[in-house]
Amino acid sequence: MRWIAGRTFGGFSVFLILGVSPMALGQSSSSVSPTSASMQAPLTGASAAVAATPASGSLESGVFVRVNAKRVTHAEFHAAFGAYLRQKYYHGKVPDDELFQARKVVTDQIVNYILLSEEAVRRGVELNRDEVDRRIKNVEQQNANSLEWQRDREGVLPQMRSNFEDQDRIARLEARIRDGASVSAEQVRAFYQAKPELFTEPERLRVHVILLGVDPSSSVSVWNAAIAEAESIVKRLHGGADFANIARLVSADPSAAKGGDMGYVHVGMLPEGVQAALATYKPGVVGDPIRVLEGVGVFRVDERISARLRNYDDVKERAQQLALREKRDQVWTDFMASIRNKADVVFADVGSVPMKAPSQ
Repeated sequence: MRWIAGRTFGGFSVFLILGVSPMALGQSSSSVSPTSASMQAPLTGASAAVAATPASGSLESGVFVRVNAKRVTHAEFHAAFGAYLRQKYYHGKVPDDELFQARKVVTDQIVNYILLSEEAVRRGVELNRDEVDRRIKNVEQQNANSLEWQRDREGVLPQMRSNFEDQDRIARLEARIRDGASVSAEQVRAFYQAKPELFTEPERLRVHVILLGVDPSSSVSVWNAAIAEAESIVKRLHGGADFANIARLVSADPSAAKGGDMGYVHVGMLPEGVQAALATYKPGVVGDPIRVLEGVGVFRVDERISARLRNYDDVKERAQQLALREKRDQVWTDFMASIRNKADVVFADVGSVPMKAPSQ
C-alpha cells in the first residue's frame, strides 16, 4: 500500500512512492513522475558526478550518507532502493549488470530530495496547505477499508504530511526557477536555425494497397497460398489490370472502399519493412508482394513529396515554445548543479556500503 511508505521508509524515502516532480529530482523534463520510467533515466551532469564518485568519509555506524546536516541510514536507503526495484523490475529482481546504475539513481534522488527541500525552506517557499490536505484526504479514502491503516494511521500521518509538505514546496520552487527563464526573438530564430529537423515536414508518399488478409497464427501453407495469390495479382497489374477494381474486390485493408487509396503517408506511419521497400519505388510502379502482420500486401506509390523545411513565420510560435522549454530545462539543470556543488555530501566508506540488492 502506498501509505506504508511513510512508516517503513522514513522521512527520506517516502517521496519515492508518493511522488515528486521528476524535474525537481534532476530527471528529464519529458518524464512524468519519479515512480514511472523517469526514475530509470541515467544521471547527467553534476548529479551524475556526485552519485558516481561520492566523497567518502567517517560517518556514524549505520549511516549511508550525510547531506549537509541530515543523515540517511543504510536501512532507509535500502527501503527506498527496494521500493524502486519493485516498481521498475518484476518481483523486484534486478539484473546484475543493472544493479550499480539502479543504486546510483536512487542515491541521486535521495540527495536531490533533501537538498531541494532545504533550499525551498531557505528561500521561504510557501506551501499550499489545501493541496496537502487534499492529498491526505485522498490517501484516507483509498485506505478507508484497511484495518492496517486504521491501526497505524495516527503514527503514519505526521510523517506523511511532512513529506507532502516537502513535495509541495519543491514543486513550487521548481516552478519559480523555471518560470524565471525567458527567450528573446533572436534566440527563438537561432533555435529554429540550429534545429531544422524540428520544423521539417517529412517526405510524404501517396500510396495504394491491396491487402490479402492472413491471421498471424495461420500455418505456413496458408501464408504461402496468400503470397502466391499476391504474386498473381502483381502479374495482372503489370499486364494492365485496374488496381482500384482489384482492391475493392479482394483487399482486407480499410482503404478497399476507396480503391486501395491510403492517402498520403510519411515515415513512421508504415511498418519499417514496408517503408524501406516504398523508398525504392518509382511513382506508378507496382512492387513485389510484401508480408506484413495482417497478411500480404501489394503496394503502389503514386506520388512522392519531398521533405521541406517550413517557413519560420509559419512555425514561429512553436519555435518559441520549444526554445523556452529548452531554456527552462537548462536553467533548472544549472540550478541543480549549483546546489549540488555547494552541498556537503559525505558517503560512508565504500567498503561499508552493501552492494547487493535488498532481500525481497
